[in-house]
Formats: sequence, C-alpha cells, structure tokens
Amino acid sequence: MAYPGNSQDPESDQGFTPVYEGEEKRYKAARLLPGNEYKARVKAVNIIGESPWSQEAAFMTEATVPSPPEFLTCTANGADTVLVSWQAPPDGGAPIHAYQVHRGDGMDGDFQPMYNGSDCQYQATGLLSGLQYRFRVRAENEVGPLRQHPCSHNPEKINCCCLLLKPAFANSTQHMKQKCNVTEHSLFGLLKQLSLACVSGSLV
Repeated sequence: MAYPGNSQDPESDQGFTPVYEGEEKRYKAARLLPGNEYKARVKAVNIIGESPWSQEAAFMTEATVPSPPEFLTCTANGADTVLVSWQAPPDGGAPIHAYQVHRGDGMDGDFQPMYNGSDCQYQATGLLSGLQYRFRVRAENEVGPLRQHPCSHNPEKINCCCLLLKPAFANSTQHMKQKCNVTEHSLFGLLKQLSLACVSGSLV
C-alpha cells in the first residue's frame, strides 16, 4: 500500500491517504496538484500480518502554466473607454508574475497585445464608439503562459469578452433633447406670464 501525504510519525496514518493495495511493485499516482510536495510509504502484507512502514519517499510534482483568469468582465466607461477586469486563477504550482491582455476589433481578425503587468484590470482608452471590441486575458508564471484561444460565440469557455460601444451621438442627442425640452418649457412659461400681464394692464 502507498500513502502520499505529510506525516511526522512513521506509524501514524495522519496526513496519509491509502491509494493502492495489490501485488504490483510499482504504482503510478495520478491527479496530483502541480508544484506540490508529496510523500509516499509502503508496507508488505501476508497471511500472518503487516510489516512496518518503509521509509518515506518525498517527491515534488512539476509546475504547469496557470489556468485562465476567472470572472472576466468588460465594462464601458464612456464612449471610448472599456475597463477589463478579472480574478486570479489557480497558478499551476508556480506564482503568477504577469497578466497579458489582447484586444481584437470586430468579430474576426487578429488580436493585438495591449497590456502586460501584474494588475487584475486594464483600462482600454481611445476606442471608437459604435464598434465592437473583443478582449482576452491570460496569466503567466515561470513555466509560461497558457496557450491562447481564438474568440468564439462562447466567451465564458475560452475567457474572452466582447463589448459593443454605444455611439457617442446617442447620448448627445438625448442630452440635447432634454435641454430643448427645458428651454421650450421655460419659454412657454415666460410667454404665459407676459400674456397675463397684458390682460391685467400691469405691463407698460
């Protein structure tokens, strides 16, 4: 039987989990976490009973690239600015030292690198209103970055977000309409006051 784990007492089961019992003299441990230390020990069993535990053997699994950043969101901050934010993913057994943000215009076409740094957000500025933009993010550790995927119609799966910036004139038109309504209302009120003053004879 082999027991990966971490225990100070050679005869204690604390920190160890039984993973194999059989006649083979080798065992391949699977589904271990990358970049983690494990210990294993073995004992023999026959019809009379069990032997003492063997000495512990320690080993370290290799680190791998980080998982895709989580909870990626794109939020418009005006007609020409987008805030891209995300949360740190599992690091693959080695600390994450940078995030990369790529931007693509429209639904197809190549992505261009826009940001490389340690922050979990990036603000894209100088964009054109009325156009659709795509953003994708990946993390990087000492092993490297995760291989990038193209955007598709399932952005959650491949960690890509798409956003259509509203045209600037839409807000301006609404603002002008509100200003015109206020002006028309004020002018109507002034004409009404002048009319009342003329009827009462108080206007000279």
